[in-house]
Amino acid sequence: MAKRPKRRDVPGDLHSTPNISNPNGYASGNLETGLPSSRKYASFRRFSLHKPPSSREINKANNLSQKIEPEQISLLIGKDWHLHYVTPLYKFSHSAIRSYSRQLSAFIAAEKQKGVPFDMGSDNIFRVNFSIILGIAEKEGDSEAVFIQIYTKQFFAIQGTTENVIWSGWLACVNCNTEYISSLPPRFTYFPLFCSNGPETMTAIVRTWFQKTFDCNFGNLSINYSNLSWLAAIWTDCKQTVDFKYLKLSWTLPLRPPLDVTYTINSEDGWELWNSIHKENDQITLEEMGQFMYVLESHFFRHFKVHLTFGELIEVSTSLGVVQKNGRIKFLSGERMTAILTLLTENAVLMMPV
Repeated sequence: MAKRPKRRDVPGDLHSTPNISNPNGYASGNLETGLPSSRKYASFRRFSLHKPPSSREINKANNLSQKIEPEQISLLIGKDWHLHYVTPLYKFSHSAIRSYSRQLSAFIAAEKQKGVPFDMGSDNIFRVNFSIILGIAEKEGDSEAVFIQIYTKQFFAIQGTTENVIWSGWLACVNCNTEYISSLPPRFTYFPLFCSNGPETMTAIVRTWFQKTFDCNFGNLSINYSNLSWLAAIWTDCKQTVDFKYLKLSWTLPLRPPLDVTYTINSEDGWELWNSIHKENDQITLEEMGQFMYVLESHFFRHFKVHLTFGELIEVSTSLGVVQKNGRIKFLSGERMTAILTLLTENAVLMMPV
């Protein structure tokens, strides 16, 4: 465990390693759409109840591995998850997950009969298993997480042949606004966050089944600069309990061709900077997070004369996890996982249409 050093001024020289290259192009954009007047009030209500917080708790269940069974936490860690938002599910019931397993299995078989292309072969058979992961939900109003696995094996496989997991996904709601959940109509279950791992064709089929069965909608979940910065601060704060080696920030700058910058900060230097900013309590504030990123960006400009603020932060990575702007995340540890899932839940709620 790293000892908290004495507070002092911000260090004048961080040991950082830049990596600047000219890779493939990168583009992003925003799409604005108008809402019918009948929806504007609901939209305002949702956003007023889900304002981005000015601080985040970091003391509750710092390590999710301490709350969840080892075999269940292993399902979540080490996989590259594609993030989605989901609107509330109508008539979903945790007690009916066995039935959902059979229904989704039958739906996949029907799609196969229709000639829908499968990346994993045309002579395979599929089996679906729904399960509940206890311990991820935090508040009383949070729905317990639901985990889905899709297994496959060849139709003419020898009896006793082991099935292979070719797709995984899970639905979660962590520290969602209680007032907003209570305002939903009866028989709606709220899982704002959906994570998938596996072939995109199978993800599309699973999403279609959910939409038809529970009258919900999905959308891809991106992660903006603010949330990436929160994650950088949350992971850096873990240094007091976990000895990780580095904090890596990846940027793309709008040049022709686009310029990519990889900015690697030694964990000891990152922790020394963070400790000079962060107060000794169980909260990380918006001001602390902003100052942390400002000092890192200013340090980079002082040494390399490159304004990172002109570009886009596209990835934050440590030995505890990796998260990308395009909505990809990999948990490499259960440390601070609850705080991270809370942030992703908030982001999913704010991004979904009304």
